[in-house]
Parts: sequence; C-alpha cells; structure tokens
Amino acid sequence: MVGTPSKVAPAEGQFVATEVLKRDAHYGVDHVIALSEFEDRFRIAAAPLGAKPSTLDLSLIQTYLQTTGKAAFSRNPAHPEQDLVKIRPSQDNSKQPITITETDRGIVQLKATVKRLNVQVEALELEINSLTSQSKECLRMGQKPRAMYFIRRRKLVANLLEKRIASLETIQGVIGKIRGAETEAEIFTAFRLGTSSLSSFMAESGLTADKVEEGMEKLQDTLADQAEIDQAIESGQSAINSSSGVDNDELEKELDELLEEQFVERMQGLPSVPSALPFEAPPVKGKKTAAEFAEIDAELEAMLQEEQRASAPRKRMADPMLA
Repeated sequence: MVGTPSKVAPAEGQFVATEVLKRDAHYGVDHVIALSEFEDRFRIAAAPLGAKPSTLDLSLIQTYLQTTGKAAFSRNPAHPEQDLVKIRPSQDNSKQPITITETDRGIVQLKATVKRLNVQVEALELEINSLTSQSKECLRMGQKPRAMYFIRRRKLVANLLEKRIASLETIQGVIGKIRGAETEAEIFTAFRLGTSSLSSFMAESGLTADKVEEGMEKLQDTLADQAEIDQAIESGQSAINSSSGVDNDELEKELDELLEEQFVERMQGLPSVPSALPFEAPPVKGKKTAAEFAEIDAELEAMLQEEQRASAPRKRMADPMLA
C-alpha cells in the first residue's frame, strides 16, 4: 500500500540497508559483493527488528539504492550466481554514476572461489578425521590390512587437502593485496595475480567442458570393463600402490604410532599407583653412635697397653733367666 512505512525500517528512520552497506566495508574489495550475499546480510541486519524481508522488500530496497546512486546492481538472468552489487563508499560524495567493471566481476569471482574452497577444505578435514578413527578401530580389532587401507586413503586425501589449502592461501593473499591497493594500477596488478591463480586452479582441477566430457566417456568405458578390472586388481595391486606415491614403510610407521597412541590412552585410563614415601628408620633408644664406639675402643686400647707395661716387671722377677 502506498504510504505504508516499510517494515524493515528502524524507528529513527534509517534504512537497515544503509547499515548493511557501511558495515565491514573498509576497503574497495568489500564494496563489491555477490547479490545473494547482499540479500543474506540484509536479512541478518533486519532480524533484530523482528522483520523478515520478503522478495518485494528486497526489490524495493534495491530500487531505492540504485535510484539514489548509493549502489549499482548487475544481473545476469542466464547465470544468477554472477549477479553482483557495487556499493558507493561512505567517503565518496560525488554524483558520478557507479560503474561495474570487469575488475569488480573478478573480485566477486575470487570471493566465490574462496567460499567454495573453504567448503572443500572443511569436508576434506572431516574425511581425514573419519579415516583416522576407522583405522584406529580396525587396529583395535586386529584388522591390520583394513587399517592400512584407511591410512592409505587418508594419505591421498591429505595430499588433496594440502593442494586446496595452498590454492586458498594464494587467492586470499591476492584479495589481501587488493585490499591494500591504493591506486587502480595496483588493483589491476593484484587482479592479474588473481587471474593467474584462478587459471592455475582451473587447470589443476581440470574443470573444463572438454575434459569433463572426456572423463565421462572414460567412466563409461571403465564400467563396461568392470569384469576385467576385477580380475586384474590382485595382480596390479603392487603397481597401483607404487603409482599412488605412498611408501609402505611410512604406513608401517604410522601404524606403530597409532598403536603407541592407543597404548598410552589405555595406560591413562588405569588408576594411578601412589608413590611410596621415603622410609626413615626411627632412632633406637640407647644405641651407640660410631663416634662413641671409637672413643670406647680408644679407652680399651689404652687400658690394654697400661696392663702390658705393668705385667712386664712381674714376669722378669718370676723368671731369673729374664733378669
């Protein structure tokens, strides 16, 4: 209804969308976001007001922002995921229309790639934890071959995780450089680095139409030859293990570490043995010390010598031959 106040406007009359635009937008890269992210942030900002913006509300807000020159929107009906919004910085008081450039589209693509990589990294970390738990459980049940199978899978997943993290760090580093850029030339240089990183990532993942089609054809051939593969698995197991780059000695070492870890966990579960206090014998009443015994021995020795000196004259008097 015309004239009805917007249910997403706070009491002081400021649009929630204005707060969404200003929040966390301290760099040029933060003023360009995907349209879906803008709508999500708008809903979050409106939640404390008890409002749930509808599709019509979002459309009206976008029309208002574009009409007043506070934001520009780019839509691609064929690819809605490429829709984006560019927000005018709060310090920009010019009346020039906001222009969405290819650089802006590249920044949004970089952000979308970071988001996808974060999801993949989290999923790979969960898979590694699951494989570790399964290998420990197999060891506990005495199933060593099964445990080695899970460890081998964990090794391959860990290698993939390392590549994903490296790509994520590279792209986030590019976004950091874009944030720190002060001129269009610096932004263009950082954008070229981002383009190179994205090209390397796409080449590494092989996500092209031709390669996907080729992979699907190979998959169909593989399924058709499933019977032959089953017969060749046992004889080719050694070659597969060597081509995977996993060292059996390293697997044995990891198994030993897991066994040692389980042993420590079991020992920690046992009740602790109290340490014995040092025993100190109580003093015996009336017992002579070493010094006292030495003193008594000296007195006895003196008495014995005195007796020998006194008995010598008596022996000479009794035996004339000694006189």
